[in-house]
Amino acid sequence: MHIPVLLQKTLEYLQPRNGGRYIDATAGQGGHLREILKHIGARGRVMAIDWDPVAIAYLKSEFASDARNGRCMFVQGNFAHIKEYVVRFHMGQLDGVLFDFGLSRATIEESGKGFSFQKNEPLVMTYGSDVEQTAEDVVNNTPERELADIIFQFGEDRLSRRIAHAIVLQRQRHRITMTSELVACVMSAYPPRFRHGRIHPATKTFQAIRIVVNKELENISRALPDALDMLCLSGRIVALSYHSLEDRIVKNVFQDASRDHQGLILTKKPITPLKQEKEQNPSSRSAKLRAFEKK
Repeated sequence: MHIPVLLQKTLEYLQPRNGGRYIDATAGQGGHLREILKHIGARGRVMAIDWDPVAIAYLKSEFASDARNGRCMFVQGNFAHIKEYVVRFHMGQLDGVLFDFGLSRATIEESGKGFSFQKNEPLVMTYGSDVEQTAEDVVNNTPERELADIIFQFGEDRLSRRIAHAIVLQRQRHRITMTSELVACVMSAYPPRFRHGRIHPATKTFQAIRIVVNKELENISRALPDALDMLCLSGRIVALSYHSLEDRIVKNVFQDASRDHQGLILTKKPITPLKQEKEQNPSSRSAKLRAFEKK
């Protein structure tokens, strides 16, 4: 069962209200969406966006009655195009937008696209079908120096050059197509004493490649300012990030908006899960919540 991260804090800062208009920009399996719908009454509306067509199919089935009565609509697409979707579906000014940048358990465990280094699957890592390259393309076609930069910049792995070199050596023998092959490259680049730490050595490389394939940071940088533009006065954005690169973008966008007198940062420091939530829902461990209110 999907457990939404920081649910109560999300609702506390988003403040969904009767008759309000909201967007869940990363609807996933509908954990946050379900709770928002409970607060908006018969006249409220929520647009649920997800890039994954499988997720949208699930949401359409799970929330069919809400769709029939006009309280919920579904958009299969990249949240970077959020402004376009608002215009297309006549949403008007918004009372709130929620972004949860985390990978859902279903995406990791059921997509078969190689998001997890714990399964041997094809190296795909695409959220939707409209991406320019797969993980296999990145791993096999990127020059060594550029590949090292990707792993360092987006994975923040200090062994990036060793990892990139190991990947290049392997792909010279044969094309790397499966997650297990990529994991083997990473492991070979790590000294034995560093291979059994708290974080698996392949974690950062997989993160970096996934970010590049889906242009994740570019999408966040585009979507947040657009969402701010579409808020009504007192409208709010809540953003949940899971690593420092995402959180830095959210922090900077909110700070820029505050300096431009667009509104107020509601979270002086990011909200993080309590110990109990981390124990009950391990995927929440690295979560940080930031919120902004338009003035």
